[in-house]
Amino acid sequence: MNTAELKLELFRRIDKLEEAALEAFYHKVLALLQEEGVYELSVSERRAIDAALEASEREEGYSSQDVKEEAQKRFPKLRFK
Repeated sequence: MNTAELKLELFRRIDKLEEAALEAFYHKVLALLQEEGVYELSVSERRAIDAALEASEREEGYSSQDVKEEAQKRFPKLRFK
């Protein structure tokens, strides 16, 4: 999708939201746009990354296909390019 198509798709989806959902979405987007600096990992995110790196060093990692299949199971609406 090009930029114009992305904007149109966002507008269409936003336009379908009920008032309460629209307001909640607005506040989330506003907070996202106002964020400054680099994203800070949570303790659990950092631990998960460290565990994955250690597993990879022991050659216990997962293939790209394995990751995509697991992500598809957990998040059925997720689409990969």
